[in-house]
Amino acid sequence: MDRIPSATLVSTGSDSAGAVTLNVTLAGAESGAFILSRGPRIVSRDNLPLTLAQLTGGDHLVAVGQPDIENACVYRVTQVRDLDVGRQVLQGTVVSVDAGGGTVTLAPISGASSIVLSLGKTSSVRGLTGEVLSLAALPQSAGVTVTGTFNTRTSTFLGVRSIQETRLAIPLDVTVSRPTVQPSAIESLVVQTAPNATISVVTSFPGAPSTTTKASVDVGGVESVTVPVPLDAYASDSQTATASVQATVGSLTRSVDVTFRVTVPRLALYLSSNRIHTGESQRVTTVSHPGRHVRITVVFPNRATLGETRKQTSTVW
Repeated sequence: MDRIPSATLVSTGSDSAGAVTLNVTLAGAESGAFILSRGPRIVSRDNLPLTLAQLTGGDHLVAVGQPDIENACVYRVTQVRDLDVGRQVLQGTVVSVDAGGGTVTLAPISGASSIVLSLGKTSSVRGLTGEVLSLAALPQSAGVTVTGTFNTRTSTFLGVRSIQETRLAIPLDVTVSRPTVQPSAIESLVVQTAPNATISVVTSFPGAPSTTTKASVDVGGVESVTVPVPLDAYASDSQTATASVQATVGSLTRSVDVTFRVTVPRLALYLSSNRIHTGESQRVTTVSHPGRHVRITVVFPNRATLGETRKQTSTVW
């Protein structure tokens, strides 16, 4: 077979007969094309099989084949080798896992920016002792070694062959003390994690802005975190509050979400102050289901009374 000049991929396409064509710039700066014969081999620099979709514009190619006798700078090839693509081993820490989307975000131990790895049907995930794991079972903050096909020119993983867990993740278990709470109550979360970890809890309520609570864990690895429930936390269309708990040890972080319900009482009263003087005002807040009629009667020390009946127009009034 004649020697084919090395080339740089510009784009992929097809010719009039429907054959796959690689549009390239040849070593002499001439435009050319590689026409792929039926069943051609597309491989990496170290002979890993590649798909056409894994070739990227700008990649450096060498090919095996013959020149087209009717068209200059056109070659009919039986093998294309991508010199920018090869087997790569990468070590890092799991930042997040999207089991539904089949992706893992990894922070390389080199300190480079986090990368998103897409797993295919043939990708394998194994735990510390070699046991097969589902992607959903791969814990955030675990140390892993990833083996796959990597484009060194674009610094992109084209395919993941295997993920091997090499370091235990930060332990994190969160228990909700009260599955159901009412506005103005205190929810308590029992957090079990690594000793001396720092904890951040962001709680999203159905009817109120989210709150953030921070804490530090002692050497025992257990901390009780209190979450105040706002007066306006309840919403009629949703009763679920979500607490996102994040534990951090050094540069490693792991998070988990827990939920609890916020319900409205039949009637609750809240005073703006527990002591007032003559001439001052007292604010009375009622919490109940909208539409109910509420009568408030105030009895003063001199036995004088003040009463008011009103319709609850919202949960908090």
